[in-house]
Amino acid sequence: ALLRNADAAMYRAKDAGVAHPKDRNPPVGAHMFWDPGHSAGHIATYVGDDKAVTNMPDGTVKAIKWRAMNDWGPYLGWAPPFYK
Repeated sequence: ALLRNADAAMYRAKDAGVAHPKDRNPPVGAHMFWDPGHSAGHIATYVGDDKAVTNMPDGTVKAIKWRAMNDWGPYLGWAPPFYK
């Protein structure tokens, strides 16, 4: 089965031992992952003060309270920027 992009990124981070599944205390700069049920998944970057920078449904990019994104789908956790 193919993994969604956010799921695949979280899986790679887990496999490398750097993921923090379900952890709700990300450090600044962490990538945060959600599964909104579509093929792209969702990744945002934590910027502090309970906010993450994310693309919005209208195409804009904003810093919003990250817990608001839980309405878009289940929160998967966070990982430091990890590219493999």
